[in-house]
Amino acid sequence: MEFLSIIGDYIFVAVIFGLLGSSLKINDLLSEHNFKWFKGGFLLLSLISLLSLILAFNFFGGFLVPFWLAIILSWILRGRIDCPHHGIFATFILLYVLFFYQDYIVRYYFLFITFFFIFSIFGIIHDIYQYQKIRRLKFLYLIFYKHQYIYWIISALIFSIKIKNFIVLFSVISFVLSYDFFYSKTSRKILKIIGIKPVRK
Repeated sequence: MEFLSIIGDYIFVAVIFGLLGSSLKINDLLSEHNFKWFKGGFLLLSLISLLSLILAFNFFGGFLVPFWLAIILSWILRGRIDCPHHGIFATFILLYVLFFYQDYIVRYYFLFITFFFIFSIFGIIHDIYQYQKIRRLKFLYLIFYKHQYIYWIISALIFSIKIKNFIVLFSVISFVLSYDFFYSKTSRKILKIIGIKPVRK
């Protein structure tokens, strides 16, 4: 029974963070990549992102809160919360953590600060490769830009080993897979089915 419970937890995490990655990326498409949905669709996606992370925090708070809060704050530092859609999500998550989970941040403050700096530094390296014309060191270019999920997964693995629980690692894998899927052209058929289409200029 305990084994089934663990499997159930991982399936739940896969669904929740699959929704989080999907909703955040689709919001990107609507705000920055000339895709169009129904009026107010971005609010629905922001709500899905918000509720997904709140559900995850409620079920696995002690493990997920410091890690994902570090990620969100690193996004803010790097200017990645760059549209109202993501701003709604980030604002309410920060308020939610402030009111209900500040004890987790205190308890895991060292891990929180460590991974905030890790994701901020790695993320800034990614941004430099994305936006600046610089000489590309192939190794860094592959890890921090072309296949940025590598540093995400390595960071999550280290965090998971430290707390002796792999829910965090699985949350990152699910998030990255779903986010990258909707970044690819393969997702266009699914987007079309639910009514999301590119707007031709």
